[in-house]
Amino acid sequence: MKFFNWILNRKTIAPNIGRGVCLSKDEADKLKKLDHEKLMNMDSKERFSVFANVIGEENAKWVNARFEKEFLFKNQQEGMINWAKKTDMKTEFRKEIVSKISNLEKALSPTEIDEFIDKLSELSLGIGVTEEEAKTIRV
Repeated sequence: MKFFNWILNRKTIAPNIGRGVCLSKDEADKLKKLDHEKLMNMDSKERFSVFANVIGEENAKWVNARFEKEFLFKNQQEGMINWAKKTDMKTEFRKEIVSKISNLEKALSPTEIDEFIDKLSELSLGIGVTEEEAKTIRV
């Protein structure tokens, strides 16, 4: 998993992973052994709990935040944008969908991503309403 490359490629026994957070060699080795697929399918609280059990709460806060921001969120956005670009739909719906995806500010939980994709799917089928259409309706 690319996210844990900084652990795999560490040059020191206690790699400094930012903001005063430092992992021991044992902690880094334990993180490498985690099931990355399971981590991706957990919500933030579940993932934090797993990290906390392995590296303690202090380090888990930072590792979980970094995991969500730099790996999970990025992959979610890229995957959804790729889907939007490859799916056959009207241009205005594609623009609206890409805009909604681009405006996301954090990684979505498995439940949130299912709900978000359902809304995007409706829009791609022409069932939903674009933001511009919603503004017209409100006026």
